[in-house]
Amino acid sequence: MRPLTENEFKYEIFGSAFNAENVLYSPSGKWGLMTSHEYYGLLGGTHEFMDKIRRIIPNLDEQVYGFLKLWQQHKANNIGAKTDWLSGLLTQIYDKETALKILRKVDLP
Repeated sequence: MRPLTENEFKYEIFGSAFNAENVLYSPSGKWGLMTSHEYYGLLGGTHEFMDKIRRIIPNLDEQVYGFLKLWQQHKANNIGAKTDWLSGLLTQIYDKETALKILRKVDLP
């Protein structure tokens, strides 16, 4: 199976496929997207691609806080959700100091 091009990706074709974990990526390897049935997604890509995304979606930082709030709720509800991986994820987005500051702000390790 080959990755989909942007022109081939249409919700009508896939229907409810996004009700589970899925990964989409560009044929050139410049970006990737993981979606979850828990109503979040993780997007990554080259610096050039992510710079374009930041220009198109200026509230990305707010979305990061929303994502962390979800994990904070999981932790507060004591459902056994591990959150120790979040610092590693955030250091891929921000520098280490900023990542730790964000985690402290939302009371996560």
